[in-house]
Amino acid sequence: MARCRRFTSAEPIVSKEGLAFIPAAQPELPAWRHNFQGVRVEHAASGLTVYGAIDDLWVDAAGRHYVVDYKATAKADEVSLDADWQIAYKRRVEFYQWLLRGRGLDVADRAFFVYANGIKDDGPFDDVPRFRTRIIA
Repeated sequence: MARCRRFTSAEPIVSKEGLAFIPAAQPELPAWRHNFQGVRVEHAASGLTVYGAIDDLWVDAAGRHYVVDYKATAKADEVSLDADWQIAYKRRVEFYQWLLRGRGLDVADRAFFVYANGIKDDGPFDDVPRFRTRIIA
């Protein structure tokens, strides 16, 4: 994504999926992606500062932002977000959406997971892992 962010173009997998998003060019993005900085918002009612580190942020032609979370696994089945325990993934991106709205961004209710599933077959490894990547809304 860094290469595409620099040239304001869509990542090939995004275009392949028929989505019209480009990587967001927010000056704060490096801090927002850093585990110990993240997107920070002061919750006025409690006086607490809350934060979370996002994986990525896409934007559409209208300027609306979309939270993107990257996941990787290696399993025989097709990846999905249907398991009961994966509700935590969904809650986490909802929290990120809330944080970004607290920073004044126009953020969509929809988020995306870029899920890479390691390919387990009889092909040679040759120190190069191979994946099937899927974008899940």
